[in-house]
Amino acid sequence: MTRISRLLALFAGCLAVVFLLSPAPSSRGQDKKDDKKVEKKDDKKDEKKSDKKDEKKDDKKSDKKDDKKDEKKIEEKKPEPFKPDVPQAEIKAHGDWINALSLSSDGKLLATASRDRSVKVWDLANKKDIQTFKGNPNNIKGVLFIGDKVAGTTGAWNKEKKAWESEIRIWDIKDGKLERTLKGHTDAIEAAALSKDGKELVTASEDQTAKVWDLAAGKETQTLKGHTGAITGVAVTADGKKVATASADRTVKIWDAATGKDLATFKVEKTVKTTDPKTKKEVESKELGRPFVSVAFSPDGKRLAAGNLDGVIKIYDVDGAKETNELKAHEGVWALAFSPDGTKLASGGWDQTIKIWDVATGKDVNTIKAHLGTVTAIVFADNGQKIISGGLDGMVKIWKTAK
Repeated sequence: MTRISRLLALFAGCLAVVFLLSPAPSSRGQDKKDDKKVEKKDDKKDEKKSDKKDEKKDDKKSDKKDDKKDEKKIEEKKPEPFKPDVPQAEIKAHGDWINALSLSSDGKLLATASRDRSVKVWDLANKKDIQTFKGNPNNIKGVLFIGDKVAGTTGAWNKEKKAWESEIRIWDIKDGKLERTLKGHTDAIEAAALSKDGKELVTASEDQTAKVWDLAAGKETQTLKGHTGAITGVAVTADGKKVATASADRTVKIWDAATGKDLATFKVEKTVKTTDPKTKKEVESKELGRPFVSVAFSPDGKRLAAGNLDGVIKIYDVDGAKETNELKAHEGVWALAFSPDGTKLASGGWDQTIKIWDVATGKDVNTIKAHLGTVTAIVFADNGQKIISGGLDGMVKIWKTAK
């Protein structure tokens, strides 16, 4: 072999070695792809691990929140349902609301008026219904004993006259017969009151008037005008000389029963805070309280109690025509009654309770959980030792006045 041939052979061998030792271009590219795949897989694994960790953290947080919610639910006590106190006696008097009560002069009989359009007379000793007056055209909102008779207020819409016709129906208790009716109001009668001697009957109506009736003559003797809203409560002094009215116009008035003169007008004002839109400052102003619903004269006629839906009871000096006390009672004072000696005042309202007040001090001396619904009517019995109440639950209940 020549020298040139040897050099060429050596050169070719070197090239072969280099070729064998160097990786192919396609292999390098694949390595990069494989590396990327590995990185992606690792990334996905890491993401899954991270997600799982985050999920576990979130689950733990959620569990903690749920645990806290559950703890709060356990901690938050549900309000206990209203449970009336146990009365001395009770009567399931009506299947609907009781609107009014009246006690006979000897305290043996009780008359009840209901939204079921009936009036019932009860023998209290035996808790028996001895007379029921049915067939009335509408709701009975007022009831009164007049000697051996009972009066109830009702009414109906006259289609022909296109007007409401109210009437006072008077029944004989013994034979249950309707003796007579008195008519005069042009809208529903909301309340009624009777003088102690049984001679003057006073009725209050949604027609914004109160009427004084001479029962012996069977005629209206005076119409009291001046309110600008329905009259929802009425009372008359024992001697029949003065009348008090409570109205939806948010005032209470005292009247001369004989002349119809407005002797005094009272109202409840409360302070209201508002923000002036221009100055952005807080401004105080006065506005009338919610409507009055009930009124009651003390036995001597010197005091008048008036209750409104804000839960305020005002005590007024009748002769001086001025306020003497204010009692913070229950919201929605619906019924009021003075004890026979005038030392106690009973109130009933939306909160289903009866409160007994010491008139001299204005203190709440006893609170009775009374009815499953608003306490709508109250009368003192047994010379003030007991209280008889009626409510929206249709029940009549008898309670001790003292604790």
